[in-house]
Amino acid sequence: MMKALRSSFRGGARLPLLRHLAATPTGKPNGAPPPIPGAQHGGPKMAIVFTCNVCETRAAKKFTKHSYDHGVVVVQCPGCKNYHLIADRLSFFEDGGNWDIKQLLEQRGEAVHTLDDDNLASNITPDVLRDLIQGSAATPDKKAS
Repeated sequence: MMKALRSSFRGGARLPLLRHLAATPTGKPNGAPPPIPGAQHGGPKMAIVFTCNVCETRAAKKFTKHSYDHGVVVVQCPGCKNYHLIADRLSFFEDGGNWDIKQLLEQRGEAVHTLDDDNLASNITPDVLRDLIQGSAATPDKKAS
């Protein structure tokens, strides 16, 4: 399944796999890889709730705001195991280095609903939040009849 993602990488190049075994003075691997820049676990988080366009599975995935704003975010569908590109700020898969799924959906005229600290408390009721997660069209700006 990663094969499809690799083929969309420029020129069909393979994504590099990183493996490192640090050695102790005795020459045995200690199993602790060196820190990778940008791979910290802290910082603000974001989440996406989506329906896979391949198998129609509804899923939620979490990632850091830093990776969304400055890196690459790829999520895997729990149903069909396909990989979905959410954001590419480094031009790995899309030219220009400033692509995200929100822009694509807005260009297609599809509804994109964003929740943040400002509108979560004031506009979203538990029923509306449940409808968003389940895939219903009921939102604060588009109420179901």
